[in-house]
Amino acid sequence: TYRVYNDINKFDILLEAISNKKTLINLTNHAYFNLSGDGKNNILSHKLKLNCPLYTNLNNELIATSIDNVNKIMDFTNEKEIGLHINDESLQNHTAFGYDHCFIKTDTSNDVIAILKDEVSKRRLTVSTSLPSVVCYSTNYPDDTMDFNVKNNKLNKYHAITLECQYVPNGINMENVNKA
Repeated sequence: TYRVYNDINKFDILLEAISNKKTLINLTNHAYFNLSGDGKNNILSHKLKLNCPLYTNLNNELIATSIDNVNKIMDFTNEKEIGLHINDESLQNHTAFGYDHCFIKTDTSNDVIAILKDEVSKRRLTVSTSLPSVVCYSTNYPDDTMDFNVKNNKLNKYHAITLECQYVPNGINMENVNKA
């Protein structure tokens, strides 16, 4: 269910599933954001803050294998530009080629998990969730061979970011992960 609030510049996405058998489910949404507003700039100068001191390590198949404290490259607990460390070899010498990681919050009293800003346009996106984590994907793969028509421009590498609130991907197979 999508709810749009015109008077307060807000929208909600409510996800729900009903099953007649016991099953695993991890619903999320894949809305992409570029706050520049013109469709021409990438998101590398956007500033991101995540209220998440933990992240998931990924294997080469992009499957979460363990949870670790954020390091310099993965630390968005203080606002920083997305592009600051995106070319670090730990990201570029991996099949992710950028951010495609799950970040986990530990403060369950705060629903705000992410704040994304573009200082040029002055646009700001605040993401709140009742879920324990957010996967940040920085559009690492599109290149000139992919034709995504975005306001008559091609969607290039790092053109948008998605903030996918969900349970920890593959958390069912990891220890010390809240599976509820």
